[in-house]
Amino acid sequence: MDATQWVGMIAFGGASIVCLWIRQWPWSFIGGLNMAMAIECGLGMRHHAHNFAIELIGQFYLNRAGLQIGLIFIVATIVFLSTLLLVNRSYGRAPATVIAATGFALALFLVETISLHAFDSFLYQKAGPLLIIGWIWMSLALVTAIEALRKGV
Repeated sequence: MDATQWVGMIAFGGASIVCLWIRQWPWSFIGGLNMAMAIECGLGMRHHAHNFAIELIGQFYLNRAGLQIGLIFIVATIVFLSTLLLVNRSYGRAPATVIAATGFALALFLVETISLHAFDSFLYQKAGPLLIIGWIWMSLALVTAIEALRKGV
């Protein structure tokens, strides 16, 4: 594993622990999502899923741009609507910033799975010791952890 994967595992894992400690809806759900993202940082199954999809569609892979853009639009819509629903159902128990940060992080994983190469090439650029995506993961997890700590562990 590289430094970016380690940072993702530690950042999302830490945010998960803080959220799960609260033991209240929706914090436990947010903690579970962050733990899933921590595990995914280590396993990288999104890349395997992408490779499997390439094998599955075969020759159609060369003409995939429209499909990818459509899938990204669908993912963005689902994540946006789910985030709004969760904000509405949390009744002020979890700040909208935490729900948005978790939703955005989850969307990043899904967009990586779809793999629009121009977007991926930006996320995978080196920025100091980490790839850009590692800095984004760390920032989003930090927002979640800080807000959970403010809620009161």
